[in-house]
Formats: sequence, C-alpha cells, structure tokens
Amino acid sequence: MRKFVFSLVIIMMVSMAGFAAVIIYAMIGQGSSPAMPSAQVASAGFQNEDMFADEAQAVEVWNPANPAPSPTPTNTANRITWDTLMIYEHHIAGTDHFETVEEYPSQFLLNMSRAELAAIFTDWQIMSFSAHEVRLRQNIAVTERQYTISVFNGFIAVFYNDENGEIKELTNRPISALPIEEQERLINGITVIGNDELLRALEDFGS
Repeated sequence: MRKFVFSLVIIMMVSMAGFAAVIIYAMIGQGSSPAMPSAQVASAGFQNEDMFADEAQAVEVWNPANPAPSPTPTNTANRITWDTLMIYEHHIAGTDHFETVEEYPSQFLLNMSRAELAAIFTDWQIMSFSAHEVRLRQNIAVTERQYTISVFNGFIAVFYNDENGEIKELTNRPISALPIEEQERLINGITVIGNDELLRALEDFGS
C-alpha cells in the first residue's frame, strides 16, 4: 500500500512539473514576436530588393539634376513655309524691264533655308529672304530686238530701243483716249522684247 501511494505521489509531481513547464514556455512566448518561417523571410527579402531597385530606377529617370534632353524645336523664322510669298523676277539684261511672277511655294521648297535655296537656284540671285517673302532675280540675255512703246505728237508710237531711237511704227491711237494711268506709263516708255511681245502690248492699248 505504501508503495502504491508513493508511486502515485511521484506521478502527480511529474505531471505538475510538466504543466508548470508548459505555462512558463507560454509566458516567455508572449514577450516576443513569433518567428517568421525561413521561406517567408527569403520572399520578403526579394520583395524589398525589387522595391529598392524600382525606387533607384525612378530616381535615375526623374532626377531633376539630370533631366533628359528635350527635342530642339524647328526654327521656322528664316525658312520657307506655306505662307511664304515667292517672287520670281526675270530681268532683261541691259534694260530696266522686269517680268515678275508671284506664287506660293511648291512642296519641295518647304522648310528650306537661304543656303539650301541658293544651292538649288544656282542661276538666280536671292534679293531678299524671310519667312514672309522670298525674292529671286534672274538676268536674261537679249536674243531679240527691243522696242519702246511711247508717245509721238499725242499718238502711241513704237521706237527702236537703241542709240538712235528711231520710230518703227506710228499708230493712229491718241493717248487722250486712254486712262490717265496708261497715259503716264506711255509717256515714261514701256520696253518690250521681240515682235510677239510688241504685238501683245499694242493689242492691250487697242491699236
């Protein structure tokens, strides 16, 4: 009987000691955060590295101390545009006679600079160049005889345009029948080149 009681007491003491050990372990565990599994630690480490890499890349791109170069805008102040008026002057060499043509540029002239235009129009002289207006002049050698349409004794007359200035033709059209502006032009003299241009000019005056 004594042995039985003694054994029972030992078993109870061992059980109480184990229970106390469990309680102490639980109390110690509440004072610290639970440990993270190794797989989760490794995953968190990779995520942090990716985040830091993204931040470093963002700093490299958007750093105001090293901005990306902005594209240089095209300077059209001294270039040909759709609105540029192209003036072509054909000058008869040795005279004051000009034939002028005004038009807007064709597409292949757009955005050209003065130097680029000069490289193409080698037979022309660039008199003025701006985005508003380009004036070109070409000297034409005289291959036909020149005449001057003017006035003789109040009538329209045609003179040879040479040193003698002899009359080639005297019309029966008095200048008094013309508007004042036309009379002034005839008094100052109108130079024409060749017979074809002379005939066209006389037709304009109704002769």
